[in-house]
Amino acid sequence: MVMIDFTEPITIGDIFVLLEAVALGISAWSLIYYIHKDQKIKRRDEAINLISKYHDSEKMQYALKILDDYNLEPTEKWEHKHGYYHKENLDTILRDHKSNPIYDKGEVEIRDSFDILLDFVGNLEPYLKSGVIKKEDFGSFLYYLDIANNEKAIQKFADIYNFANYKRAMELLYTA
Repeated sequence: MVMIDFTEPITIGDIFVLLEAVALGISAWSLIYYIHKDQKIKRRDEAINLISKYHDSEKMQYALKILDDYNLEPTEKWEHKHGYYHKENLDTILRDHKSNPIYDKGEVEIRDSFDILLDFVGNLEPYLKSGVIKKEDFGSFLYYLDIANNEKAIQKFADIYNFANYKRAMELLYTA
């Protein structure tokens, strides 16, 4: 590192040393800024791809259909008849299995679908927290999140089974 003695008159050489130091500092700052910006863009693209991938996920479809007010058609292994596997019964379907055990294969499959939905949203929490993605980046998937945010049975399910990242992600989406 070159030091300039300011007790002596400043020479042209000293000015060039100062200019070189300033230019080097600006270059370093610019490099760090653009690397950070590039990483943020890559993380945003990654998060948006995740949203698209999970929106079309077969395993999440039961949860999305119930949120969309569909009445799921029971398969032959499901215990209940037509009309039960609906948003109206979500509080029962998503109940605490320790207090009231789950024996119905249909309820198990629907609960698994909601597990995947809540895990997925929870995995996006760091992206939301850092500002890499914003609410508008969710596109049509936001429709389901709006419904889930207002569905007490899902909030209770998230509390019972400690989906803390889901709760934080939803808080970031709906309180900002």
